[in-house]
Amino acid sequence: MMNPRRLTMTHLTPLQQEIFSTIEKEGPIPFRDFMNLALYHHQYGYYTSGEPPMGPAGDFITSPEISPLFGRLIARQLEEMWDKLERPVPFHIVEFGPGRGILAQAILESISSRLLKESLIYHLVEISPALRRQQEDRLISLPYSIYEAPSQAIAGSYGWSSPEELPTGICGCVLTNEFLDALPVHRLQWTEGRFVELYVTNSSDGDEPFQWQKGPLSDPRLLSWVDRHISGQHIVLDEGQVVDVNMAATDWLSSVDSLLRQGFILTIDYGHQAPELYDNVRMDGTLMCYHQHRADPAPLSKAGEKDMTAHLDYTALQRVGTELGWHNLGLTNQMWFLSGLLRPDDFAMTSEMTVQEFRQRQALKKLLMPGGMGEIFKVLIQSKGIYTDSLLGLHQLRLR
Repeated sequence: MMNPRRLTMTHLTPLQQEIFSTIEKEGPIPFRDFMNLALYHHQYGYYTSGEPPMGPAGDFITSPEISPLFGRLIARQLEEMWDKLERPVPFHIVEFGPGRGILAQAILESISSRLLKESLIYHLVEISPALRRQQEDRLISLPYSIYEAPSQAIAGSYGWSSPEELPTGICGCVLTNEFLDALPVHRLQWTEGRFVELYVTNSSDGDEPFQWQKGPLSDPRLLSWVDRHISGQHIVLDEGQVVDVNMAATDWLSSVDSLLRQGFILTIDYGHQAPELYDNVRMDGTLMCYHQHRADPAPLSKAGEKDMTAHLDYTALQRVGTELGWHNLGLTNQMWFLSGLLRPDDFAMTSEMTVQEFRQRQALKKLLMPGGMGEIFKVLIQSKGIYTDSLLGLHQLRLR
């Protein structure tokens, strides 16, 4: 008699079949590995296969896509950073996870200083071939040269690089917008006075291909991480509480130290400081999926077909920065960050204004909205080899 479980395999996607077969051969896998495959599998991953999933027609929309004014304001902050660094040539801007290239386009178009335009090198760090094609199409008409390799980049150019190819010892700014929250996380649960890890195994009921299974910590560094960033912050978890540990984000931040000789690190993302992030109102952690602009709380279903994200631990990012000898210049929300960069004419209404310009200004309000995107997204600015307490984007912090 044929195994009914085998019959269900024919209904799985190629990615689900690959994960199922891997678990069948090797046993349960940490959720971190499952999330990595679901999002970044070289052939079937959510971000690496087919058409890019973001934008109005996709599963989610980012701030740069809501209004080009977002990128123009970021450009103002970058110009001020360049000025604080005494206008180095070249001035490197490194954007990790540039999406469809909309932020890069707005920044490169909005740089107002001709001298900076002739001095900057813009690196796009993108692993998705489909997204890179969109970025190439979007940026091709800009008045900059395109470098063939990062090692050959000259001032006044932009191009694509892998993390391994990026030049080290640069002066400039490392920029991320909704990048770190999509790095794979370990899911841990506090059980009887200790942490166990949540693994993914093959399901036995036939309705869904995968189910949860508890097991020991899969990475010996996890215990040190939670000791430093959770227990070390005097945070007490409730029995059964789940936390999402983004070691990849803190590892990434450490890797920036060798990349950047002097400059700034600008992080825009979902997240909270540790006491709020690990509060028991989030008993199930912060992991969430998004499909067609709707939240989806079932991460094990439809692997590879929806976005996955978990909120950042900004306390951990700041602590890692301190340990690296960086300056934590400020943590604020997107509303206050953008407000500090606004000028009176950004909201000015004139009789010559086009419908498109009017809509852009209206859309900017959505990015500033209290209780919405203006408060949900946080902005962390750190620096290495330079200290300043007067960045425009952190203006509100000086008023407190």
